[in-house]
Amino acid sequence: MNKVLVYSRSSVITDGVKGILRPFSDSILAEFTSTLEESVQFLNYEYPELVILDFTVEEEMDSMYQFIRTMKNDPWLHYSGVVIVYANKSESELLEKIEGINVVGSMERREISLRLPSVIKIFSRNINLIFQRELQQSLMKNITGEFILDNDPFEANVYASILSNFLYYSNYIRLNQRDGIKLVFIELIQNAIEHGNCNISYDEKTRLLMDGHGIMDIVENKNQDPEIARKKVYLNYRIREDISSFSIRDEGTGFDWRKRLNDVKEKNETAHGRGITITTQIVQNFRYNDSGNQVSFEISHETDHSNFIPQIFVEKEELAVKSGDYIFREGESSNFLYYIAKGEYEVIAKSGDSIARLTPNDIFIGELAFLLSNRRTATVKAVTDGLLIKVSKGEFVDSIKSYPYYGLFLSRLLARKIDHMNNL
Repeated sequence: MNKVLVYSRSSVITDGVKGILRPFSDSILAEFTSTLEESVQFLNYEYPELVILDFTVEEEMDSMYQFIRTMKNDPWLHYSGVVIVYANKSESELLEKIEGINVVGSMERREISLRLPSVIKIFSRNINLIFQRELQQSLMKNITGEFILDNDPFEANVYASILSNFLYYSNYIRLNQRDGIKLVFIELIQNAIEHGNCNISYDEKTRLLMDGHGIMDIVENKNQDPEIARKKVYLNYRIREDISSFSIRDEGTGFDWRKRLNDVKEKNETAHGRGITITTQIVQNFRYNDSGNQVSFEISHETDHSNFIPQIFVEKEELAVKSGDYIFREGESSNFLYYIAKGEYEVIAKSGDSIARLTPNDIFIGELAFLLSNRRTATVKAVTDGLLIKVSKGEFVDSIKSYPYYGLFLSRLLARKIDHMNNL
């Protein structure tokens, strides 16, 4: 069952969220907290997939920011999707202060009944792409699928957050790439909704924006036509180890994208309309179909590195290795556990056969013999240059004492890893 943490001191907010979550009670376990201490405890020990934070109570702002700092201080463990509810502060100001966490949606207090059900439905349907560290070992090497989006710009941000954060927490892209890639998804999905399904021309959008209308209002007005409201956006993805491929298709008649690119270049437009040119600087193999109602692109991945080191290992000894170095040999005592921060490693059996390749996705080297006080049952050699975090038994025990919730988490992770190996 998926877990949701709702941290709020407002009865209006909690009662509203309870009503929204009630239809999902068979698949979602919700925990409602009102203090920083109990919220952090639930976060540390239960690892909720989704966190809803209430920023509408001015007196609780400091506690909310403290909770955010807890998440940011250990992103390896705290990777929950976050929904922000705000009131008096502007959205951009609030999001700037909490930059760096996995925000999958933000909404004003008055929008909860309209927006939160969409987030919960998307979250429930696509939990496999809301990254879970303990399931990393069992992720398929080739993931394909399709999202079908309603004709609603709000969904663009939710799906853009899910995809960009999945790539980030899967170690496929770096932090300095994530925000740009998220903007690419938002821009292209919104283009499909606005210009494709709603048939809003560039000039019409310019005029409406200058008159003070927001894009949400513009699309909502277009959706008064049932035929437009029924239209969908289709986002297909294929995520492999080295590259991800995406296509976004709307149900409109298309547009002259070549002319649009030329117009943007010649006029040096800044108000809006430069999304396509910015996108081409961030992704690879960007292209439209002939009619202009489908765009495709690719994102190249980083390989064999980890974006994070767990908090309990950050001050432990780093071991830089070169291709060909032996990490340990079969029969040696298991004095150390190794966290894989970078590189690829070959596991060699007594027969001399290569029986496995380990990367940062496997998280550890030599954990079973280390924990069971056995001698090494195989030899491990570096295939590429790499970086390991070397942790002794004493250091490991002391770390668990300082961060007791890690003991539970690592136990779950190792149990899943053993189960995965048994099913190979």
